[in-house]
Amino acid sequence: MEFWRPGLRVWWRRDGEAQIGLDPPTILFGLTRADHTLLEALARADPQIDCWTVARRLGWKREAYLAFIARLPAHAVVGRPTKEATPAARYWSLVAATGSAHGTDRGSAAVIVDGVDRLGLLLVDAIAGAGLGTVYLHDGRAVAPHDLHPGGYLADDVGRPRARNAVHRLRPRHPQTQFYPARPPEYAGAVREEQPPRAPEEKGRPPQGRASRAGRRIYEPLLRGAHHGPAEAAEGVDLAVVVGDGAITPRRIKPYAALHTPVLPVTVGELDIAVGPLLAPPGPCLRCVHLHLTDADARWPALATQLAAEANPGIDPVVSQLAASVAGHQVTAIADGRPTAVAGVSLHVDGLHPVPRFRRWERHPRCGCALDHLAA
Repeated sequence: MEFWRPGLRVWWRRDGEAQIGLDPPTILFGLTRADHTLLEALARADPQIDCWTVARRLGWKREAYLAFIARLPAHAVVGRPTKEATPAARYWSLVAATGSAHGTDRGSAAVIVDGVDRLGLLLVDAIAGAGLGTVYLHDGRAVAPHDLHPGGYLADDVGRPRARNAVHRLRPRHPQTQFYPARPPEYAGAVREEQPPRAPEEKGRPPQGRASRAGRRIYEPLLRGAHHGPAEAAEGVDLAVVVGDGAITPRRIKPYAALHTPVLPVTVGELDIAVGPLLAPPGPCLRCVHLHLTDADARWPALATQLAAEANPGIDPVVSQLAASVAGHQVTAIADGRPTAVAGVSLHVDGLHPVPRFRRWERHPRCGCALDHLAA
């Protein structure tokens, strides 16, 4: 059974000639008026309705329909219906038609975003819009005035916990994504405020699916009185994104490294925002980065401690938006299993350059590599 590829459009060129798609284009010649009508109907049909049903409604006979389908390029039809024809799903369906690497299972991906300031909320908004299934938010700090932005935190949120208020702002905009506030360490062991819901028919047995398993692993240790916060219970989450000001310390990374969860640091500086490098074997790790910075400035450890402890009063909104998009692009690439640009590389976004600048990081000879040390 054939279904029209979501997002693939048909263009009339002249009588008897039509073009399917733009990149790459496929041109059909010798079309009849009935052929034109069917092509346009297929491109506009509900992606859950098969092509034969569309043709039959237009009065086509089976033999003529099969001959017509045989004339189409192979990428014009797919073998199963598309349940959620979101903009992201349509886009990646068209990417798949070009033969490029792509992912198909974002809905089962689970990501934890550790640090939900203005930049963190922009990032979550981007990856939820891209179709990620489950996002956990971890930030016990209060919303600050410089966190406010249209579509994000509102003035009424100032002084309230970031993670909880971010969930309330995000859920109405992204109903297809499950959002859960993960408790900061000081609340561990308290009565749980929210947990992943379980359908009535699933009571008495564990939820199914990658994201559901991740949710249980994040929340259940808290109910047992764990005292290290949600990060150390993040087993099963596909990626942790840690957003920080000035410098990200190994202490924030250690709980994820202990569970062998890849970490993407996003660091807000005075003039730029650095995305990466991705902290995953074979490295480099965060300690490698700090050792390289210490080689360049022996007093870097003293500076890093202060930078990590002091909140950044904010950066140009355009730079924040660009950095959130760059980070979101890499998060979805990791969720899809596509090649990333942050393996051993940090991407630096600033207000002076329209595209990120690249900085390559190598494993430091004195580290060893600390991804293993942090996990110990």
